Amino acid sequence: MVPVKKHLGYLISYEKYVKDMDTKMRELNATRRAEEDHLNTNTRFRRETSLQVKGWLEEVEKIEEKVKCIHRNVYNCCSLKIRHTIGQMAFEIIEEIDSVTRQHSQVT
Repeated sequence: MVPVKKHLGYLISYEKYVKDMDTKMRELNATRRAEEDHLNTNTRFRRETSLQVKGWLEEVEKIEEKVKCIHRNVYNCCSLKIRHTIGQMAFEIIEEIDSVTRQHSQVT
């Protein structure tokens, strides 16, 4: 019964998941911009830059591409299958964003 509820949740709450994903992505982008500014400052003054930060920034870029892909498909979601897929993808991206945010707190 649990898997059925889980899949129905993706279908019914896909708009909520997309909104939550957008909110978390805005927060992540703000953090990314701050890290990029810090990285540029360190580069300008020839300070050592962490490879972990560069890897973190690459992960954020990958997530941002996934979010853009979802936004291209959101407006075409007439069918239930597409809504389910979008809800599931948005939920997974939210989990990725949370994971990357936790990594950021460990890296810095």
